Amino acid sequence: LALLCAGATLAACAPIGGRPVVSLAATAGDDAYLAGRNHHLARRYDEARAAYQAALRAAPGHVSARNGLATLYAEQREFATAIALWRALTEPLTLSSGPGKAYLFGNLGHAYFLNGEYDNALVALEKACLLDPLNHRSWQLLGETLRKLGQEERAQQMLSQADALRAHDLRADYAAPFP
Repeated sequence: LALLCAGATLAACAPIGGRPVVSLAATAGDDAYLAGRNHHLARRYDEARAAYQAALRAAPGHVSARNGLATLYAEQREFATAIALWRALTEPLTLSSGPGKAYLFGNLGHAYFLNGEYDNALVALEKACLLDPLNHRSWQLLGETLRKLGQEERAQQMLSQADALRAHDLRADYAAPFP
């Protein structure tokens, strides 16, 4: 009886119809982000920028829209603007943020690298590798950054790690087989 009552109480807290409650702002932000991504992929940069900015007006904390906008700026060699966006995205992150956020440090590190800020790139890329040690791209760029800083031996170790990860997909080892 106690279990039945607990289940009824939890069911009363669930949205009707089993559908999650989503705010209109979040939906509008997601829709605008997707439009921006499609424009971006089609190389319609002005439309992409406008759509990303619309997503951020609708949902100011939309990580994907901020990342897309930063990527757009970086591709247009506006590194200072891209770096500022990625720094704001990575500022609240910690090592417990997990591998799902590592790409933000990877992107920040790449922008620093392209802007010739190798010391800053090193810090960001080390964090990317710590958050997601299975991402070969971060290890590769870390190795290239170390090479630019004259740390050839350490650079070679990172590049070897990148090669090993590219050669063997460790994530596939841990994937659950489908029945």
